[in-house]
Amino acid sequence: MALLDAGRLEEALTAFDRVLHSNPRAAAAHFNRGSVLTDLGRATEALADYDRAIAIQPRFVDAHVGRARTLAKLRRPKDAFRSIDTALALSPNAPEALEARADLLREQGRAAEAASVYERLLALDPENSGALNNRGIVLQDLRRLPEALAAHDAALRIDPASAEAHTNRGLALTSLGRYGEALACHERALRLDPDSVAAQLNEATCRLMLGDFPNGWKQYESRWRNPWWVGTQGFYGQQAFDRPLWLGDAPVAGKRIFLHPEQGLGDTVQFSRYAEPLARAGATVLLEVQPQLRALLQGMRGVSELSSVGEAVPAHDLHCPLMSLPLACGTTLETIPLPQGYLRPELAYPEKVEHWRGRLAANGRHRVGVVWSGNAAHRNDANRSIPFQQFAPLLSERHDFYCLQNEIRQPERQAVKRQSHLTTLRTDLADFADTAALIANLDLVICVDTAVAHVAGAMGKPVWLLLPADPDWRWLVDRGDSPWYASMRLFRQSAPGDWMGVIESVRGELEAFGRA
Repeated sequence: MALLDAGRLEEALTAFDRVLHSNPRAAAAHFNRGSVLTDLGRATEALADYDRAIAIQPRFVDAHVGRARTLAKLRRPKDAFRSIDTALALSPNAPEALEARADLLREQGRAAEAASVYERLLALDPENSGALNNRGIVLQDLRRLPEALAAHDAALRIDPASAEAHTNRGLALTSLGRYGEALACHERALRLDPDSVAAQLNEATCRLMLGDFPNGWKQYESRWRNPWWVGTQGFYGQQAFDRPLWLGDAPVAGKRIFLHPEQGLGDTVQFSRYAEPLARAGATVLLEVQPQLRALLQGMRGVSELSSVGEAVPAHDLHCPLMSLPLACGTTLETIPLPQGYLRPELAYPEKVEHWRGRLAANGRHRVGVVWSGNAAHRNDANRSIPFQQFAPLLSERHDFYCLQNEIRQPERQAVKRQSHLTTLRTDLADFADTAALIANLDLVICVDTAVAHVAGAMGKPVWLLLPADPDWRWLVDRGDSPWYASMRLFRQSAPGDWMGVIESVRGELEAFGRA
């Protein structure tokens, strides 16, 4: 146990092996050995030790909890909940079991349930700084931001040296629009724990949001040291390539450089702009994209070869993830390439553009494309999507409106059908190339933060982007335009959740647009 507490895990494992050699039925030794194996990342072996401990001592609450946490690591949440339920049946107020249940609920995205369990745990143990910190996280997910900040403050009063609590407090402050204070929190977290990948990444996005590109892009590379990020966001870890990673440290002239996606569809559209300047620098650019974007990006200037994720990687000399290109190219706010636009549907697939020109009404009214909601599974969906009931006041008889989103949520479908000035075309939009061809025939796009905003901006089409009070870092702060897209205007919430204020502002501008 002393070796375990000292972090000398391999020695601790050897010591527990010796204990179990002497007494194979020592349930506590099996449990502790499982804890060591868990810390070593050997979850399957750890599970076997917890099972042995429970077989010897069926009412061993800590072993049931350890088993549950290990099953969660193995992505078996249903089995994990069963183990936690067993632990709580044996000891209903066991703090470790309550905390494990709350943590698993949080990981499963069941924030309201998790908050309730954390509150129950804190009623039993008000000084549990870890539970306070995690309660703050779920309160942020529930958009109960002042309460979240208060929870992190309480955690730090108990444990002021917690780097995790400082950086989570920074995230709460970011959501409240207090960016300078948020940055100070992330900096404090890194002073306490210089190796904290979460703090590094949070500081990076905070700096990018504040426009500090030189430092922000550099720190943003810390994402590759975050196992969660690579496992859930990235198509590739950098180790997947046998050719060198290019971060601007060598000339690209005469080289074949392979650019590959790592995050969402909008990110790929936004950062594919770097293909053209790299080609102008003498590189042969090989661009890989998600299959949904292949038709959209075909014929893109600067790209010598376009491929889809899942196909064989072409021979190349260098590679670079798309979102590392701003660092590699030394991008500042003033040097963002091609803000005027870089997608030309009328050149890449003119037949599609002509098809939509013939489909749309020619009545003299402005044609406006709209998107009010994105992917419901997106972790930030509740923050960035607008309920249709709140969005609908924009749909006046002055204009013809066209729905550019493929999915309309079931509870909203009848309300959408009742809108006489809104045409839904989701069955006719087979891919993003169809969407782009349709946008080419529109006068304006109004949308929330989804891939469609990037497509319209990359085409140089007027696009009005509706943003929450705490938007993604790429939209910066306190400005109504975007340096990434010259044709884009930003309409921001003045307070978290205040979409009606945004809609009223857009309505006024839309009336003026109609008179233009």
